[in-house]
Order: sequence, then structure tokens, then C-alpha cells
Amino acid sequence: MKKRLLTLSLFILLTFCLVGLYFCDYLPIFILTYVFIFLITAFSTLFSSTKLLSKILLIAIYATIMTLQILYTVLVTFGYSSVNEIYNILKLSSAIIVYAPFIVKNIYLSQNQKKKILKCLLIQIQMPFHIRN
Repeated sequence: MKKRLLTLSLFILLTFCLVGLYFCDYLPIFILTYVFIFLITAFSTLFSSTKLLSKILLIAIYATIMTLQILYTVLVTFGYSSVNEIYNILKLSSAIIVYAPFIVKNIYLSQNQKKKILKCLLIQIQMPFHIRN
């Protein structure tokens, strides 16, 4: 229950952040948000119960995502200044990609849980065969 409440409060905080980013026309705020989200995800990965190699890989993926987010925002969103409607769509997309590290983490965790479940099922299926032999 606590974990669900924490996840919900983090989602609400990020949604307010997304709205604030959309209405903000200031590039450093976008960059600071991407760095802040990277730090949150990196520290949560460091203190998780996964293997060291998985932690290193996830932190490298988060760093790559942060770099791509910053490049997209600097080069595409704030580099475009012709049509106001397209600029608003680009600014909205720059605000939405804040969720990218969390999506990657959920995909990784769901695949990791599927592997654990399959491993447990295989062990349970093989147990009767070992007893018979």
C-alpha cells in the first residue's frame, strides 16, 4: 500500500512538473528537470535489490536517455521558431519525454519479474521429475 501511494504521489508530482514545463519557455528548466529525474532514477536503482551488472546497465541507459532528452529539447524544440502551433507541439513532446526513464524502468522490472516467474514455474515443473528418478 505504501509503495502504491508513493508511486501515485510521484506520478502526480511529475504531472504537475509536466504542466509547468509546458507553460515554461525557459530551456534551463527543461535541462534541470531531466537531470533531476536522472538522479532520482539512478539513486533508486543504486538502492534496489538487483545485481550490480543490472544496476550499471540501467544507470547507463538512464544517462543515455537524459542525454537524448537534452539534445532533443535543445536542437529540435528550442531550435524551432517558425510556426507557433508546431512549437507548442514540440514543447509538449519535450515535456512528455520526462516519463521516459520511468517507462524504461517499468519495462525492465516487468521483464525481470517474468523471468523470475518462469524460473519458479520451471523449477516446480521439474521437481516431480527429479523425485521420480
